[in-house]
Amino acid sequence: MCPVCKSTDVSKSWKSLLIILDSDSEFAKAVGITAPGKYAIRVK
Repeated sequence: MCPVCKSTDVSKSWKSLLIILDSDSEFAKAVGITAPGKYAIRVK
């Protein structure tokens, strides 16, 4: 289950992991992340 949106429709096929510690960082703002956490990127 996704801890951010509570969806159970999640992919098991992903390539990279993005860890955001500070959601106020320039990088988090640039990619549209508003909460700290682990994010899968490049999902197939």
